[in-house]
Amino acid sequence: MSFNQAYYQHRDKRFEAPLSFASGTDRDIYVRATSAQGGGNLEAAAILDGGGLLAPMQAQVCKNFGAINEPFYGPYCPTYSDCFIPLRLLKDEPVELTVLHLYQNWGQFPLKQISSIEYNTAYYHLSTGVTESNCITPHFTIGRDAWTLPDFRTASGVLWEEQPQFNSVGRLRFVNYRRSLLKTNLSEHLFSRIDSASPSYADITLAFRADCGSYDYTLRHLEFPQTDENRTYYSLDLTFNRDMTFLNARRDFELFSFDGRHVRYKQAGWLDKENRFQTREINKPPLGIGLFARTEYYPLGDGCPMFGFFDIPSEWIEYDIFGCNFALIVKDSEITLGGAPWDGGFTFKYDDDGKYNYGALALDAGCLAFKAGDSIRVDFVLLPYGTGFETDDARARAVREDSCLVPLRVTAAVGSVVPDAWLPIIDSDDGLAQFTLSGGAGVSAVRVNGFESHACPNLEKWTGTAWETVTLAGPNSDDGYTVFYNPVTGLYDFAFVVETAGGTVEYRCVQ
Repeated sequence: MSFNQAYYQHRDKRFEAPLSFASGTDRDIYVRATSAQGGGNLEAAAILDGGGLLAPMQAQVCKNFGAINEPFYGPYCPTYSDCFIPLRLLKDEPVELTVLHLYQNWGQFPLKQISSIEYNTAYYHLSTGVTESNCITPHFTIGRDAWTLPDFRTASGVLWEEQPQFNSVGRLRFVNYRRSLLKTNLSEHLFSRIDSASPSYADITLAFRADCGSYDYTLRHLEFPQTDENRTYYSLDLTFNRDMTFLNARRDFELFSFDGRHVRYKQAGWLDKENRFQTREINKPPLGIGLFARTEYYPLGDGCPMFGFFDIPSEWIEYDIFGCNFALIVKDSEITLGGAPWDGGFTFKYDDDGKYNYGALALDAGCLAFKAGDSIRVDFVLLPYGTGFETDDARARAVREDSCLVPLRVTAAVGSVVPDAWLPIIDSDDGLAQFTLSGGAGVSAVRVNGFESHACPNLEKWTGTAWETVTLAGPNSDDGYTVFYNPVTGLYDFAFVVETAGGTVEYRCVQ
């Protein structure tokens, strides 16, 4: 099924493959379920057990759009849409299951997924339904070193005419520091851990080590199936492995950086040291060659600081399929320096090469001497938004409000809340959880843990007078949630997607 068919015509359609297996010996096997049409359009997959219940296992989806990105291993580069699942077969114990190929909807909402794309290095593809949201390349790539998010798309911008995709924008890079005028220290990817591949939410953590070995850090990338914006939730956790001194941290040590890639912005905005919104018009350096450009620093406030770029003059767009606005918004941070809390803030570092605007998040300090064991933790939102032609950053300020100042919060009347920067998680009390969600905007996944069976529990919402069952499934009747097996507890955990609109809603989950 094509992207257009899935998005415009058959939003709830899926393809089913009922399978049965039997073995005369104990063995482990892998099952490949492939689309006969190829095409690279498959977004997610799920497994139903022999009784028709969603199975507590993730399916790996792999695809290729047809670009020759593997010139050595795949010079002919056929398109394909595959999913792979592992099975453990026991002697003389038949197994029945159904493989589902999924495209657009999962229950009442679009699905959210992580899959792979054939490339010359690891390449994670994320989408909301068939609409691509972000892509992640944790490794070095020819001509793209440290460019971690090569596709970064908004859900509130320009929708293409030929297929349901939005414009992409920017080169986004994470932690690096300048060792000399010509030498930048980057990081090596160590491993990735996918805690949720689909269909309710995407949750992946990537681990890195500085080339010099001075620090390790992880990046947690979390997405919900939001269609008003593409709030990309991040947590950076960095620990110093040995003593390390930055003579000018403001200049040399960047936690994150962004440039426009094919577009140039006319305006920048930020939250200043006094927690006031500021904007400034950006003029091209003389002659447009950057010879007269200089780095500028704008100290940020402590009330969920942000910075970003917006307002793209049409003559400053190189390709029509690129371009939207960008913002980074810090929700929370905690930094230790010399074993003690450091109360310094952040700065918006602006630079200009005469062609593209460049913005970075850095520590607002000169000389900083970190000791082994010191750490930096930052929770922040990366936001591509709008068409790019907006002349203000009002949408970014709204996301600062709904995701950082008044974010989605959870409290529990029955059960206990598991602390998490972005995802509401509740441990049930003997199969019962009663909790309240407040704040936030758009939609969010909620995870409720600790049930005896993998059958979907009943999710109910308090109307003010009675408990009302929340409809999770769509026309297919067996979708709308995700089930996980917890090998530590031996119990089952569930994820649901719910709408949030800044108010307060009480839920009950019981099996």
